[in-house]
Amino acid sequence: MGNGDITMSVGYDSNSLTYYLSKNDFWRLRSQADGLSGPRVAGCVGITVEGLTGADFTARQTLRNGETTCFLTGEDRNITAKSWVSATEDLVFIELSAGTGEARVKVDLTAPANDRAVLRSGKSGSVYWLSRAFEDSVDIKTKVAISLKIFDADTARSILIPPKGKVTIAIAVESRFKKEDPVDYVV
Repeated sequence: MGNGDITMSVGYDSNSLTYYLSKNDFWRLRSQADGLSGPRVAGCVGITVEGLTGADFTARQTLRNGETTCFLTGEDRNITAKSWVSATEDLVFIELSAGTGEARVKVDLTAPANDRAVLRSGKSGSVYWLSRAFEDSVDIKTKVAISLKIFDADTARSILIPPKGKVTIAIAVESRFKKEDPVDYVV
């Protein structure tokens, strides 16, 4: 999924969905051919559903509107995760819906470990954020920021979705190339 500036892909393992976010101007660039140059993942949104270990997983992508819908089905509960990237803004939305049973969901905002990356994270009000930068041993310094806000639930990252209920997660992404302080901008 993407809009020409940001991209998102999703993966599934056991009881967790992971959304990988990137931005076309976020990379680690070093011209000395150290084998470590190239585009990088900006951050990850992990969604873990309690009690759905080994659930059946199916995904469907609709090309006409860019929506990707993931279905996690267990014996006594199921979750649907519908996601899309805004066509005109660097925003991502994930809508989580519970089926007939309630679902306890944990949401994490993380980034891949890398000794060369500077990673910072925090919370401002009900908004979680992180920044990831490559500043040392590079030809061009890069920095990206991601924020995450959960709607239709309290501000905790552990959410109880009632049967037939839903919550929406909004994610903003920006780089230092477009905004001097991308963290402040996305928050």
